[in-house]
Amino acid sequence: MDPVTQTILTLVLMFIANLIGKKIGRNEGISAAVTYMIDMGACTENDLADANQKFMDEMSEEDDH
Repeated sequence: MDPVTQTILTLVLMFIANLIGKKIGRNEGISAAVTYMIDMGACTENDLADANQKFMDEMSEEDDH
């Protein structure tokens, strides 16, 4: 394989792996943080439900515009 082609292919694959890793790591990090806050009593499931409802309301308002 041509060295230039191999280098470009390697960079593209590394970029894709980086994006996938960030996406997976972010989701796991959010889940871990929420679980920790619930376990430590910093928030309750009702607080999370209220926050989710507020987020959905804000998203639907943005869709209306």
